[in-house]
Amino acid sequence: MSLVLPLVVALVTAVGGAKPPKRTSPPPPSCPEPPPAPPPAVIRSEPAVVRVMLPDLDVVARHAGARDALGQIVAEEAARVRGYQLLSAAEVRAVVDQEANKQLAGCDETSCLAELAEALDAELVVSGRIAETPDGASLVSLTLVNARAIVVVNRVNVVWRGPENRLPDVVRTSAQRLLLPGKERAPGAVVITGVPEGARVLLDGVERTNDHRNGRIGGLDVGVHEVSVEAADKLPLTIPVVVLSGIDSVVEGAMEDVPVAAAWLWAGGIGAVVAGAAMTGTVLYFSGRGDIEIKAAVPSAGVNNVESLRGIGK
Repeated sequence: MSLVLPLVVALVTAVGGAKPPKRTSPPPPSCPEPPPAPPPAVIRSEPAVVRVMLPDLDVVARHAGARDALGQIVAEEAARVRGYQLLSAAEVRAVVDQEANKQLAGCDETSCLAELAEALDAELVVSGRIAETPDGASLVSLTLVNARAIVVVNRVNVVWRGPENRLPDVVRTSAQRLLLPGKERAPGAVVITGVPEGARVLLDGVERTNDHRNGRIGGLDVGVHEVSVEAADKLPLTIPVVVLSGIDSVVEGAMEDVPVAAAWLWAGGIGAVVAGAAMTGTVLYFSGRGDIEIKAAVPSAGVNNVESLRGIGK
C-alpha cells in the first residue's frame, strides 16, 4: 500500500504534466509573382491622306509643246509632300466626260476648280498657267486652292527673262515655293564669274559684294533672283538667275566697256572741218588775199554713220 500510492501519484503527475504536441497547419501555398505588364503599345499616327487634283497647265501657244513635261514637274514636286495622294491630269481627263474636259482646259476660277474637285472628291487643287508678258518674258503662275473651303491657300507668280531652256527649273522652284514651307526648302547659292576687279555686286537690289568676293552668295531661297553688277567705265549688267535647292548656280558676270557716244564723235568730226576752214581763211586774210572764197566740204554723215567720220581731220 505504501508503495502503490507513490507510484500512482508519480504516474498521474507525469501524465498531467505532459503537454500534447502542437498541431501546426500546413503553410499556405506560395503564389507565383505576376508577370510584368507589357509596355503600352506605341500608336503611330499616320498622316491623313489628302487627295490633290492636278489639272493640265494652261499654256500659251509658245509653250504648247512643253505643256505635259512642265505639268509633270509640278506633279513630281507635289508627290514629295507627305500625305498627298495625287490625281494627275491624265486621271482627271479619264474621269470627266468630253464636255467637262473642254471646260477644264479654261478653268482657272476658284469656284470652277472647287466644283470640279468636289466631283472628284479632291480636297486640294494645284492649278497653273504659263503665259507671256508684253515684252516677251515668260510668266509662271501656280495656285493652291482648298476646294472644300473654296479659298486660295497659296499663290506664286514668277516672271522669267532668262534663257528659255531654264524654264523647267523655274517651274520646279515655283512648285516648291507653292507646296513646301520655307524651312523645308534647302537654300541654294549663286557664284558669279568674270566680274571686273572693284565691281559692285547686288542681289535683288541688296549689296552682296563681300559675299561675292568670298566666293559665293549663299543662303538664297529657291526661285528666280536678279544679279546686278556695276563698275566704272563699264555698262551696268543685270542677270536673271534661277536658284535651285542645295545647288550653286553659276552665272557669267563679264561686262562691256562704255562705248564712245556716236553723237560726240559726229560733233567732233564736223568741228574739225569747220575749225580747219576758219584757220585757212585767217591765214589768207592776213597774207593780203582777202578776196579768196573758202569752201569747206562737210561730209554728209549723221550720228549713225560714224565710220565715215573717223578719217576727218587726219
